[in-house]
Amino acid sequence: MIRQGKAICSLLIAVFMTTLLSGCLSSHSDNKLYFNRQQAIIMEPSVLVVGVVAGQPTIEHHANGTKATVMLSNTQSYPVSIRYRFYWYNEQGLEVSPAGNVNDVTILGDGDAEISGDIPDKTISYVRVYLFT
Repeated sequence: MIRQGKAICSLLIAVFMTTLLSGCLSSHSDNKLYFNRQQAIIMEPSVLVVGVVAGQPTIEHHANGTKATVMLSNTQSYPVSIRYRFYWYNEQGLEVSPAGNVNDVTILGDGDAEISGDIPDKTISYVRVYLFT
């Protein structure tokens, strides 16, 4: 009975390890990480509370690298100050260093402000913007 219990336990461990390893070894046919373009703007809850709305980033390649721009809108009647940082990604979805500097912007009441970031790299395909207070 004990021997049968050990055999079942060993079998369960082998099945578990095989399942675990098959998940680790599986890959996509094009070997890319999948960057979720719908998550290009990341906002801390404190930014949402003060009424800031962000548009989707636009990317522009130029002679010296890449520039990303985002339009921010303040839905409140008073000025709001927030901080932001750009993160850059290549076609494979890998983050390209360095991340942008932390910057501040004040958006006037019921107003708009455009924020932008530059990186001296022409291989940038995606950008993610992190907004916080």
